[in-house]
Amino acid sequence: MKYKYMEKQVEGAKALAEKYPHMQTHQDIYKEHVEVLEKAKAFDEVIKASQKEKTYEQLGFTASRIASEYWRDKSND
Repeated sequence: MKYKYMEKQVEGAKALAEKYPHMQTHQDIYKEHVEVLEKAKAFDEVIKASQKEKTYEQLGFTASRIASEYWRDKSND
């Protein structure tokens, strides 16, 4: 999946957040757009993996791995 529209939203939200650093609303919106984009990419990874994996057990393992990597990376930020 292409994320062109979502990436444009992130860019616009980032520009507003940088232009108005004192307004918490803009900061929150930027963070929300970034999080939605990250989740969409992670979801697509799960879908791609499901097309490759043959059993539900393998799919579950792959989904767990991707989710744990996402949350590990998120906690390191």
